[in-house]
Parts: sequence; structure tokens; C-alpha cells
Amino acid sequence: GDCSLTPPTGYKFVKDEATQSYWVLKLDTSVDFTVTPGANSKIAEVLVNGDDVTGSVPAKLEAGDIYKVTFEAENGYMIAAGAQTVFEGTAANAAITVTGPDAVLVVATVTDADGSAMGNYAALADAIAAATNGCTVTLQQDATLGKTSLSKSITLDLNSKTLTGAVGASDKYLISLNLGYALTVKDGSIVAKTDATQVAFSEIFHVYADLTVENVAIDATGLTGTGYFGEGTAAVFGIMNGNVQITGSTSVANVNKGYLLSVGNHAGAGKGYDSRNVTINTTGTLDGDFFFAGGKVNYVAGDITGAKFYYGAARADTDDTKVDATTVFAISDLTDFTLTTGVGEVPTAPADEAKYLVNGQLYATVAYAEA
Repeated sequence: GDCSLTPPTGYKFVKDEATQSYWVLKLDTSVDFTVTPGANSKIAEVLVNGDDVTGSVPAKLEAGDIYKVTFEAENGYMIAAGAQTVFEGTAANAAITVTGPDAVLVVATVTDADGSAMGNYAALADAIAAATNGCTVTLQQDATLGKTSLSKSITLDLNSKTLTGAVGASDKYLISLNLGYALTVKDGSIVAKTDATQVAFSEIFHVYADLTVENVAIDATGLTGTGYFGEGTAAVFGIMNGNVQITGSTSVANVNKGYLLSVGNHAGAGKGYDSRNVTINTTGTLDGDFFFAGGKVNYVAGDITGAKFYYGAARADTDDTKVDATTVFAISDLTDFTLTTGVGEVPTAPADEAKYLVNGQLYATVAYAEA
């Protein structure tokens, strides 16, 4: 007669005509199971029904099997925040394909003041933005950086890598350090580069606070932009305020249109720009001219080549008043040295109230002009 029973899921009844009886036959309910990492990522873990099968991922799952797949980045890479790294589901009657996210190179890392890791970043600008006071941003790859204004105290560890300035045509600087903060840049190279995609700019460091540059090789070939005093007055260090230390083996090469140092060219009463002190103590070679409109430079050591020193009035402040040059520059053992004003006049007359000491010669005043 009729069979009123229903076979269980995954099975069927098969009638044996010879005996007029029925078999219970198990159906093939397995499905293909494929797990593929993304570019520069790998399988971290595969679980099937709670069992770890990472070392031998099955090619098939049975209907009803529960799976969980986790991916992670290869060493030196990172998966973008928000990308899916964990995939879970239950096998049914269709093939299962799990594909992991792509990973990208870690360009910079951030650690806090205690050395604890705070994050990995695919762009240097993102790492700097994430850093807080006391943090260290460390390059893991050569990197580019656009115009950056800092209102925080951090260390930028170049980690023997090269930082290339890539700023827009209207940008005046690469890094501006704002009043009240401190920046240390150390152990690597900085390139001010000009090519088809990276235009020239006016200052590498635009400083209103405390800056230390230690063991950094600066290639200023691309420093050819229009500076604050017009064409040809760009500067590697544009120092409006603060204490600047040029130390270790720091060197500056190929300043072909601009100043090595431009000190105190934007001062004014009531603005807080009341201290401009530069210490040069390096085993490296510094190439480029100097412009002063106030401040103090303490030369300890360093091979300064081809330097000319220009003195000039500071920029007008909001009251339209000029700030007199009050530079004290003590320097010795320079053989290739010229002291001149903005109009090319040599200062005269050692005197009792000397402000300037150059190669052992004291000068009381200089007839300065806008450079």
C-alpha cells in the first residue's frame, strides 16, 4: 500500500520492487568549501563546528556545519579599519566561497610616551593626525607628506627612511610647528623634491616653537619656491619663534635658491614671538645662506659652506611697526664667509656696544634693509 512516512532530511525512500519493501538512502549533502586570503593577507583561523581545522581546511562541508573564518595581514601590512576580517555561516545546499580582504603596507606606526603601540597607518599624514602629545611617529617605509600644521608635541622618527615633501603650488611650507609645542625629527632623510607631480615650496620647517633636527640628511634641491620675501628667499628653516637645535650628523645639501636659515622674519609685540634661538652643533655639512632680523644663533660645530649672512628688518606686525634686528651671532673658524646686508653693504666699525661677533671681529650695528 501507500507509504505515509516522511524520510528525514538528507534521506529518501527507495522501493525494492522484488520484495515490495523500502530502503532509506542517505543523500549526498556536502558542499564545496573554498577559503582564499586577499592580497598580502593570510588565514588566521578556521573553525568548523567549533573544531580548529586551520592547518587542514576541508574542501567540503556537510549541510548544517557551522563555520568561522578569520583573516589577518601578513607581517608589515595592515588591513584597513572597517574591512571585514571574520566570516561566519552555516553550510546549506550551495558552494561556499570565503575571500579575505586585501592588506596594504604599513607606512608609519604610532607609539605613546611609554612606548605602547597605538596603531598602524598606511599614510604618514594619518599617523601624525592620530598622534597625541608625547607620541612617537615612526616611518616603516619611505613616505610622502603634504603641508602639515602641528599643534602637538611629538617625535618623528624617520627610522633610516626618506620623507619626501609633496605640497601644492600655493603651499608655503612642509611642516609648520605652532606656538607652544615641540617637534623632534631624527634619524633619516628629507627631500624637498620638484618634478612633474611635486612642485617646489618655500620652507621645509616653518617654526613658531621648539624644533630639534637630529641625524637628518636634508636634500633641498627642490627648495625653489617663492618665499615670504619674494622669489629666491625660501628657507630650509624659517624660524619665527622658539629654540631650534640642529644636531648630530644633520646636513643640508643643494640649497640652490634660498636660505639655510631665515630667523626672526615675523616678530611683533604681543604675539608671543619673543624668543628665537638657534644652536648649530653637527658633524654634517650645511649648505646655504642665512637671513636674520632678530634672534640668536649659537654655532658650536658644523661645516658651513658658501654661506652669506644677510641682516634685515622684520616683517611689519599688526601695528605697522618694524622690529629692529637684535641678532647675536657668535661664530668662528669660517674661511668661506661673507657678512652683508640685504643691499650688499659690508658692516663697519668694531665698537663698544658690539652685537655681532664674526670670525673674532665685533660689529656694533649693521645698515640693514629688506632683503
